[in-house]
Amino acid sequence: LGSLGWMAVVCGCAMGLSELFLLTLLVLFTLPAEAMGPGEDVHCRDTLGNPSFFNKCRVENPPGVLAALGSTASQFVNPMLMAVGAVFLLVLLPLLVLDDRLPVQYGRQKQRFHMLRLQCIHFLHRMSYCQITNVALYCIFRQHRPCECGVDGVYVQIGSIYGMPSGDAMTGALVGATIIHHSPYNKIVSWVAATVVLVLKCIERLAQGYHSLGQVLAGSAMGIAFHLYSTHVPQWFMYVDTLVNITMGLLALKLDKHVKYDDNDAYNIMGWLWWGFGFQFYTIAMHLRHHYTTNNGKFDNMKESVTAMAERTQSRSSHARGSEILLSHEFEQPLEEKVNTTADAPFLLSATGAVFLLAWLSHLVQVYAW
Repeated sequence: LGSLGWMAVVCGCAMGLSELFLLTLLVLFTLPAEAMGPGEDVHCRDTLGNPSFFNKCRVENPPGVLAALGSTASQFVNPMLMAVGAVFLLVLLPLLVLDDRLPVQYGRQKQRFHMLRLQCIHFLHRMSYCQITNVALYCIFRQHRPCECGVDGVYVQIGSIYGMPSGDAMTGALVGATIIHHSPYNKIVSWVAATVVLVLKCIERLAQGYHSLGQVLAGSAMGIAFHLYSTHVPQWFMYVDTLVNITMGLLALKLDKHVKYDDNDAYNIMGWLWWGFGFQFYTIAMHLRHHYTTNNGKFDNMKESVTAMAERTQSRSSHARGSEILLSHEFEQPLEEKVNTTADAPFLLSATGAVFLLAWLSHLVQVYAW
C-alpha cells in the first residue's frame, strides 16, 4: 500500500474509535450540573453577590430559541472539538494535498502542504490558550460562574467553580479571527461567518448559565488578542508560551485550596488542563519536526512570524516553477518516495498516538479525581 495507503487505513480506524470517544466526552462535558425532571419547578439565582449588568445570571429558563441556537453551535465550536479537529486535519493533510500521480505539480503541492501544515500547527497552539491559559486565569481571577439552579431550595452551581474568562467565548473569537485572517471567502462573507460563530458561542454560554456577560466579553477580547499576538510574533515565542502556560496552570491549580473534585466529575478542570498539555506537547513536537525537515535541519525560519512566512512563501510560489521549489537532493528521488518523505507518516502517526495517550490520562484524572 505504501506509507500513504497505510496512513489512510490507520486514519479510518482511528477516526471510527475517536467518534465513540468524542461522543462519550461530549456527554460528560455538556451535561448540566444536576439533571432536572421536565415537570419540576426549577429556580435559578445569581451567585455573584449584587449582580451588575455584566455579572447577572442570564440563564434562559425554560430553555428557548436562544438556548437551542447556542447549544447547536456548541456541538461544533468548543475548545476540545477544535483541538481534536486540528489534529485529525494534520493527519489527513498529506492525503488531501499530496498526489503522486501529478509529477509536474509536485513542487507546488509540497510547498502548499508545508504551509498548510504550519498554519494548522499554529492554530492548534492557539487552542491551547483556551485549555491551559484559560484554566490558569480561572484560578487567578477566581470569579465564580453566575448561576445556581435547583429545586425546593437545593441549589447547584452550573458548571465548574470558576468562569472568568470564558474559554468557549475565547474559542469562538479565535476561530472567528482565523476565518477573517485567512479569508477563505470574500471579505464580507468572512466577517459575517466569524461574527455569527462568536455571537452564537456567547449566546450559548449566557443562555445556559455557564458565564456572565462580563466573562464572555473578557474571553472574546482575549481570544482576538491571542490571535493577533500568535500570528505576528516570531515563531519561537511558541516555546515561551508553552513554558509559561504549563507553569501557570500547574501552580494556579495547586495553590488554589477551593478547587476540589469528586470521582467522575465532569467539571474537573485539572482534567481539562491535562487535555491542554497533550495538545501543547503535540504542537511543539510537530513544529520542531516541521522546521527540521523543511529547512535542512536548521531552525532559522523560527525568527519569522507565521504570517510573514506565509506571505514570503506565497510570493516565492507565484514566481517559481514547480521544479524550482524542490530541494537539490529531491530531483533524483522517485515521485512516490518524494511524497512519502514529505508526508513523514511514521513521525506523524507516532506523535498523534502519543497525544491521545495523554488524552486518556486526562480521562483518568477526571474519573478518579487525581
